[in-house]
Amino acid sequence: MLLRHDRRRRVLSDELSNSATADDLPAGAGPLTSACGLRYAPAAQRENQPRLVDFVPLRALPFALIFGTGLILIAALLAVHAWLPDFSAYVPADCLGPLDLSAQHNLATWFASLLLLSNMQLALLVYSVRKHRVDDYHGRYRIWLAMAVASVAASVDLATGVDRLLKVALAPAARWCGVAEHWGFWTAIGVVATYLTMRLVLETRRAPCALMTFVLAGISFALPTIVGQNVLTFELPAQAVMFRVGLQLAGCLLLLTGTMLFARHVMLDVEGKLPKRKTKQAKPTKQKKPQAQKEMPGREATIAAVARLDGESAQKPKPQIGVRTDLDSKPRSAPLAPKPTFVPSRPVPSVAPSDEDDDENDPTTDLRNLSRADRKRLKREAKLARRAA
Repeated sequence: MLLRHDRRRRVLSDELSNSATADDLPAGAGPLTSACGLRYAPAAQRENQPRLVDFVPLRALPFALIFGTGLILIAALLAVHAWLPDFSAYVPADCLGPLDLSAQHNLATWFASLLLLSNMQLALLVYSVRKHRVDDYHGRYRIWLAMAVASVAASVDLATGVDRLLKVALAPAARWCGVAEHWGFWTAIGVVATYLTMRLVLETRRAPCALMTFVLAGISFALPTIVGQNVLTFELPAQAVMFRVGLQLAGCLLLLTGTMLFARHVMLDVEGKLPKRKTKQAKPTKQKKPQAQKEMPGREATIAAVARLDGESAQKPKPQIGVRTDLDSKPRSAPLAPKPTFVPSRPVPSVAPSDEDDDENDPTTDLRNLSRADRKRLKREAKLARRAA
């Protein structure tokens, strides 16, 4: 292995010796730095470092490891709190304060604050990628910015107990509304939680796993309120503390897991690895039926129209011409006499085609105002008259 590293150093020195000079290097530089002018390998440069999105898990195994590790830590904290009286016989009570879940500052609050801060960072990561989606016309990606702010606020509250200050600040508003003082704080928390829940449902409806995880997280955060309303009672105070803290830690862990699942969904959507959604075809609109003759195409429509006209003409009585009735104000005019037909006085002999052509070329007759048949007849009579003469 040592020979291999020496060989790599020599190769690197030979490749970069032409691009670096000894005058540009510090006085205490080693032999490798003097030869190539580099203190770090190219892999240490900014463009070769992993990005934040590269840390988003895309397989099921990382999710199982993270969620399993969180559950183990939660179970360990609850078990230590349950066995705390046994530990007091061997360890002084002052040293067991961080393990007591009923204390104001303990390992459970630190772990929950750490989960919320991790969720804030992941929400900002999702926001930085999700805002580049081209078909998000409603701007639903902004919910992740609100999620990051809410996660930071909850983390600060768990670490410092700032909720007591907010209760005092909102107490006058609650008294002005005629309700108890603590309802002002819980009303504000409920409004914010309802807004975040509705926006998260709209945002994560395409990722069912993330949506179900967020629903479980909301249930975990809402169940501890049952203990305060005396709906669910415990025999020992330690059991109530374990129930409340355990659900609180589980809610923080589920919130982080849901954000990771949606981040995975977004990254797969960016890479085009998600299955295509089936688009619902629009139902054809019902159109008014046209008339019967318009529905029949081509020959059938023509036949139907002719039959209809024949039926109307058969039903309509024919008018009697020249007969006056009492309903007529004026006498009807007599029918027009038919035009007389021309009958020649003598039979017209047949003319050969050659003679007929000669007559057509005869310029002596003015044939411009006659029909073609009359012109031919007059030409035949003129020819017969010339022959008889």
